[in-house]
Amino acid sequence: MDLEKGGSVFVICHQAVLRCIVGYLLDIPVEEIPYIKIPLHTVIKIVPTAYGCEREDIKFGISSAITHRDKQSVESIEKRLIDAGINKVGSTYLWNGLLS
Repeated sequence: MDLEKGGSVFVICHQAVLRCIVGYLLDIPVEEIPYIKIPLHTVIKIVPTAYGCEREDIKFGISSAITHRDKQSVESIEKRLIDAGINKVGSTYLWNGLLS
């Protein structure tokens, strides 16, 4: 990738896109990329090292909402679906309104 060839690059993008870029550069497993913490109002500096890259967060001190969500267990997700009126039939989830 051109980002790895040298020189400085400044990227401004959505948090989801930044998670993908940070995940790639830090060699984070694909399954963990949606859960990388990307705080608002922060410059994320990625510095190449001999065996990968290091991340440094530079915060601007602006208060904002925390938008990070931890990875949930399958049981937690299934409970939220059931609470919302969605039932599991085999390997498919159906909304109660569609069952009647």
